[in-house]
Amino acid sequence: MSVKERFLSVWNGPGWVRAVIALVVLVVVVGAVRLVGLVLEDREGDAQEACEGYVRDSLKSPSSAEFSEAEATERGEYGFTVSGSVDSENGFGAMIRNRYECRVNSIGDDWLLIDLDFEDQG
Repeated sequence: MSVKERFLSVWNGPGWVRAVIALVVLVVVVGAVRLVGLVLEDREGDAQEACEGYVRDSLKSPSSAEFSEAEATERGEYGFTVSGSVDSENGFGAMIRNRYECRVNSIGDDWLLIDLDFEDQG
């Protein structure tokens, strides 16, 4: 008996067998979708963390940086654009808010800076 014939004999058997097979397939599909979502969410967090590091590196007072409103958007298979706000001290010690947009690409476990732009919010 071929694999196809065995499958059809099971599939055409009692109705509960079809229900069990359908349930197993559903669980596998839902699990795969959730796993893909978790991986993407983790990559978004990694991209955001990498961009915050690049932003910090460009500030006059990196230790004063406070990030908010960060949002990561997937850009192609390996890239993300992260935008948000950063409050940090300027050269005179005054806290200044700037909007930033950072583009990064993942290379293995590392993130390569593609572009970093700031917009002074005063």
